[in-house]
Amino acid sequence: MKMFREYSQGQIFLLPPSLDEFVPENHQARIINDVVDTMDLSLFARYESGGALAYHPAIMLKEFICAHSPGIYSSRSIARELKTDTAFMFLSGIQSPDFRTICLFRTEHADVLLNLYVEVVRQCASLGMVGLGHIAFDGTELKANASVKQTRDRDGLEKEIELPSSLLSLSLIDGLAGFGEGAKGVFGNCGAQCEEDREESAPGHTHFT
Repeated sequence: MKMFREYSQGQIFLLPPSLDEFVPENHQARIINDVVDTMDLSLFARYESGGALAYHPAIMLKEFICAHSPGIYSSRSIARELKTDTAFMFLSGIQSPDFRTICLFRTEHADVLLNLYVEVVRQCASLGMVGLGHIAFDGTELKANASVKQTRDRDGLEKEIELPSSLLSLSLIDGLAGFGEGAKGVFGNCGAQCEEDREESAPGHTHFT
């Protein structure tokens, strides 16, 4: 009497699998896909002729939004997800830009990405996915594994709220290092990770993957 289901990693599909089968019906990747498909991406049409064809900006924008949602900022980590995560494969059409391409795209189009990020939040708010109403702060102190450097008092929060949009743009490139811990608290490690990727890819470095 059999106790286990048949298991074979060499099983061949009778019909080719569809990308639509890669993610569940209610997965956030589908929302990201639909929202980006409705946006005007003509601002990215700044590529010079010659060389290999560039990746479509829709792919790059979708992967950034999908990665940044759970806090993935490193170009290397995003490139890894494109090869291992079915949601990223669904969004990219199984195309996998390397980490240099991802970091370069984020650097060259920081100003455009900033405006599109805001538009994505607005569209999600109109769909009832996020709330942009009142925000309440509780002063209760709880023991946690959060860094002491990430705590903020009233003055610190007000400074972060008043950060100019130019700082937001620079954060998408590598401007976090020069703006102190306050800026890092808002944007996480996005700029720092991009800087780390560029340093690791500099001539003379050896990469093991």
